Amino acid sequence: MVRRSSGIAAFDPGSRSTGAVALLPNGDVFRHRVWSRRDGASITGYARWVAKQATDLAVDLEREIYPAPSATFRIAFAVEGIVAIVPQARRRPINPMPLVETGVVLGAIAHAFGEDLVVVRPGNHGGNELGYYPAELVTDAERRLDGWQLRVGKTSKLRHARSAYDVALAVQNPLSSTGREF
Repeated sequence: MVRRSSGIAAFDPGSRSTGAVALLPNGDVFRHRVWSRRDGASITGYARWVAKQATDLAVDLEREIYPAPSATFRIAFAVEGIVAIVPQARRRPINPMPLVETGVVLGAIAHAFGEDLVVVRPGNHGGNELGYYPAELVTDAERRLDGWQLRVGKTSKLRHARSAYDVALAVQNPLSSTGREF
């Protein structure tokens, strides 16, 4: 569990897009990002780039909360893990490459933060109603839809940042009503 007085940088790794959110100790969003892999980019190059961006985000959050320099981070780190694909009858064959590539990105983030990283079990992160999320994690286009607060946003790239937000909350509030374990 993460101390509530700590800021947290959380990540939702993906083979095509990776979401990130940095929360201040009061729970406000300090910064959010979605990093996308360019067409034709190698997965290893993309994973290294994401790890560098994640580290830069963590450094910025650390400096915002703790202006005095320190040799070690005083904020928390979390990443959504992955689970095995379980093929079901009557489904077409599953392409394992996106899962493998997501694992490469997860590994790069894990390498960047080492033992300080909490890996959160997947659990529909980013799947809450849009009204649940802070304003900066909902696009203007999503807000223009009738009843947008009750819709689940699955089309915007910000869904990856919303997923990272849920990962951060799962670590900060492990016994919350979400019931997500990590």
